[in-house]
Amino acid sequence: MTNESSSDSDLKNAIQHFRFVLDQCPVGHLDRVAALTNLARARLQDHICNDVQDINSTIFLFRDALALRPKGHSDHTSDHYLDNLACSLKSRFNHQSKSGDLNEAFALFHQVLRLRFVGHKCRDISSNNLAGALQSRFKQRNEIKDINKTINLFRMALALCLTRHPRRYAVLNNLAVALDTRYQELQTSEDLDEAIDRYRESLRLTQHSH
Repeated sequence: MTNESSSDSDLKNAIQHFRFVLDQCPVGHLDRVAALTNLARARLQDHICNDVQDINSTIFLFRDALALRPKGHSDHTSDHYLDNLACSLKSRFNHQSKSGDLNEAFALFHQVLRLRFVGHKCRDISSNNLAGALQSRFKQRNEIKDINKTINLFRMALALCLTRHPRRYAVLNNLAVALDTRYQELQTSEDLDEAIDRYRESLRLTQHSH
């Protein structure tokens, strides 16, 4: 007997359903793009704890969906498609540490941030995602400019997440980690002090059951 939660079971059922729908939409079918996208997004939610083969399949699905949107198509530069592909590439990088995946994810996150102009409801997510990619690149290259940009982007994301924003605690924690990382490099007491304050604020915003 497994301890699979109802939400995990629902997600796996959704993946099976979307896979069935895709099988009914061969190449050239008007609904193939939507079928590819729905399956890829469901797999994106599921593959975080799965193996590289699952991630590879998800990346393939997103690339396939984008390929069906040639340049000039109204949805070719859809920020959601690009963001999802970037997240998948970043996830594969976390498993395999291949710089090519990180570089492509970084470029895509940067493109998405440009598309999500000031005032866009998801701009904080894009800032946070791009900062995360930069933070990973800093761990690879150890170039202080990358962690400086990371902190600036997390600050940007935090400014977009007001006091009662549901993602504020996560951005606070990410900023604290980045400040702590820079402190380890430069031993600047201001970074450590702020990191502690951000950790405390993030902790206050999380419920005991979190």
